[in-house]
Amino acid sequence: MSFPVLISWNTVFEQAGWTVGHCSHCGQLTAVRVDNAVEVVRIYLYPVHRRAMGQVARCDFCERPIRLQRSVPTIGLSEWSPPEGLTALFDTLPPFNEIRPPDRPTTKRLRSLLSAAREAASFYKVNIGDISISLAVGAVLGGVLAALIGMSLFDAKLVHDPIDRFVTLCVVIGLAVGASSAGIIAAVFQRVRTAFDKINTACANYEIDVGRLDELSADYGKVIQQAIQRVRDTTDLGA
Repeated sequence: MSFPVLISWNTVFEQAGWTVGHCSHCGQLTAVRVDNAVEVVRIYLYPVHRRAMGQVARCDFCERPIRLQRSVPTIGLSEWSPPEGLTALFDTLPPFNEIRPPDRPTTKRLRSLLSAAREAASFYKVNIGDISISLAVGAVLGGVLAALIGMSLFDAKLVHDPIDRFVTLCVVIGLAVGASSAGIIAAVFQRVRTAFDKINTACANYEIDVGRLDELSADYGKVIQQAIQRVRDTTDLGA
């Protein structure tokens, strides 16, 4: 029996520092992550190759890319953290120290977070590396089950082809059906997890009214609503 080798690649962002920039999606000046973008190639979940792709700037709230001017000052990663508040970051980076950011996220900013979570949780953005174990397990189980069914049919004399050819055909079909079924199920759960991770991180770092977020989520689909319910459950457990 042959086993599938699952190779995947994706871009990961390794944060290097902080600055301030304007996020057009959030509609305000905000904390900006200065990240090193790295392309990682994996066989199953094991990384086998890394390639540096340069630095990118992303809004720390919605995590969308931001274009910065070269003259914008930056600080090190350890010099500020979101729980300290935006005012503390602005105070360390002239000329932003003369600006006072909003104390709490605006409705536009909350909608930016929800739409960013929906985009990140799209089926088209599910990384095969995140569901590779499910694909492999599904393929193996499907192949084994198909082989057993094929041999049972042959023993019952319901099939007249040579046993090796018929069982091989069953195994191939079982591999495909098992992998695709497991992949679809895993992708559904992965979408909710991706949205949850993005929204939960923002809620942990900024003073977000989760109830208000829940109200707005009706416009963003079932996956986002499920993710916010998980955020509420996590908040209730931690209270």
